[in-house]
Amino acid sequence: MIRPSISRAVPMGVLGFMVGALVVIVVRWLQSLTPLWDVGSGLVFGTFFCAFFFLWGIGAFDPRLSAHGDEAHDDHAPAEKAADEPNPNSVFGNAIWQVTFATMLFIVAVMVVAAVGPV
Repeated sequence: MIRPSISRAVPMGVLGFMVGALVVIVVRWLQSLTPLWDVGSGLVFGTFFCAFFFLWGIGAFDPRLSAHGDEAHDDHAPAEKAADEPNPNSVFGNAIWQVTFATMLFIVAVMVVAAVGPV
């Protein structure tokens, strides 16, 4: 079996979406509703099942992946190692600014395309 990773999570997410859509079809068939496929409930159930299967595929429910190594609890780490590592707050802040800038750039691009119109 493939170890929990993104290579297992993506196919499991797709499989989860199909299972969620199948659940909608089966429940609507058991209730004798026509048509068997309802877009709204199918997308909602498919998305929830997709998220659950993706998390299972990535290994989120495996307690062995939550275990920390021996180095995580080492209080006697050298000070030089801590000086070389970047501050987590600055890394997080930098990532937020990058995502914000990319989102604003995308919105401006969409506004320009909407104003100019397709040619």
